Amino acid sequence: MMNMLALARRLICGAGVMAMFMTIPQAAAASIEARGIAPIESGGLELARLAAIRDATQQAELQAGSQLEVAETTAKTGTPLQSSRLRAKQNFGEITVLREWVEGDMFHVLIRADEKSLRDQVGVGRAYRKKVVAGQFILSKPLQAPDFEDLWNGVPRELMRRLENSGQVLPRLIQRPVLTDVLQINTEPLRKSMQQVAEQSDAQFIISGMIVDMGSAAEGGYFGYLQDVKRRFEVELFIHDGMTGAMVSHHRLDKWGIAKSQVEPGKPFGSAAFYMTDYGKVINDVINDMVNVVLADLSRLPFSAKVVRVNGNKIFLDAGSTSSIGVGDKLVVYQLQPGWGISALQNGADIGVPETPITTVLITQVQPLFATGELQTELKNNKVRIGDLVRFEAPR
Repeated sequence: MMNMLALARRLICGAGVMAMFMTIPQAAAASIEARGIAPIESGGLELARLAAIRDATQQAELQAGSQLEVAETTAKTGTPLQSSRLRAKQNFGEITVLREWVEGDMFHVLIRADEKSLRDQVGVGRAYRKKVVAGQFILSKPLQAPDFEDLWNGVPRELMRRLENSGQVLPRLIQRPVLTDVLQINTEPLRKSMQQVAEQSDAQFIISGMIVDMGSAAEGGYFGYLQDVKRRFEVELFIHDGMTGAMVSHHRLDKWGIAKSQVEPGKPFGSAAFYMTDYGKVINDVINDMVNVVLADLSRLPFSAKVVRVNGNKIFLDAGSTSSIGVGDKLVVYQLQPGWGISALQNGADIGVPETPITTVLITQVQPLFATGELQTELKNNKVRIGDLVRFEAPR
């Protein structure tokens, strides 16, 4: 019987589709049985057995209900390069091997998993989690915030906490501002600074911001009495790409709300008591808006990881299961060409480094913070190097 994943990929390629989702419906059986096979190679029977069990587990996940994501690009030689990932809606707790046997040079297994043992697993059915770092926010008018302490750290800390809860971001925080002057937002010195922040923080994207306004105003009432006092919370938000230092998005968000008095002592920023106050509710809404625009912006940008070690046909990446990378994922390897840096025509400033897709890598082993993969084509001239990128272009 043809491997269902291979069949799905063949159908997609045959149709000439560049990027798409394929959803395999969920079976309603009380238990799931599946077969897996693997070639017996130099690693011997034990490695072949583990590979066959992994293949059988993948078949069971397909039966349980899975989604295949595929994206395709082309190498400069004209060879199509396909990245793909299979994401089950659920994963199996325990696998029982019912039978195992050898036929020729292939190892076969038959496994079973009861539906009762299905359990949720972090990363299952989710997009790859991108590494994002945020620094302190600039407080442009400190005299407007006498009722706050450490607001410059509190806002980015709360933003990153909520982004982490989304399951789409791996957050990092640094206790210093990464942006000190918004007038320098598109300058080469700032781009270089952002590149350094990303390198030091091991991040793909950088978030920075400025708290623009926290002023108040009275309105309504009669002859100066019974007026409603409103207070504003306005934030300017920036997202930069870590590899190039370029700004990829810029937002200005604000909200007015009733705030009859300053925030009382004993209600620290971010606490439940703080969010019960009138002004706390205003800030809570703005932070939620910030989360939404960040997630929307990042969803349109591809996930990438760096090659940190090369050992023959095997490469090691600086992203693992915490980034939702899984065994069986297939990613495209891009070779950077630092000697061919692109400069702006007007002032000669560096604006990026060209990259070329050269091969694909199949993920074979995953740890929390790194993954190991095998290159899928033999490279003669363009060898994979430390610092090269692997990327998955999400279907749109």
